Amino acid sequence: KKEGALTAFYIQLAVNLVWPILFFELNEYSFSFLWLVLLIIFELITILLFYRINKTAAYLLLPYLLRSTFVAVLNYQIYVLNK
Repeated sequence: KKEGALTAFYIQLAVNLVWPILFFELNEYSFSFLWLVLLIIFELITILLFYRINKTAAYLLLPYLLRSTFVAVLNYQIYVLNK
């Protein structure tokens, strides 16, 4: 149980580390938006797995999920403005 939750956490952490490179270095606004959608999916999976083990740990990830969602909205708007 815990190993699966930690694996999900590490996967979403790795996905999160790639996003700034896609967005800021490569200026791939459309692909970085899709990458953020993938990140949000992994964050939701991580929160669900953490919730089964420790509710507090899951709740502490909610601001991170909100931040990623906000960043996705901003990323999408930048993509639209730069079409």
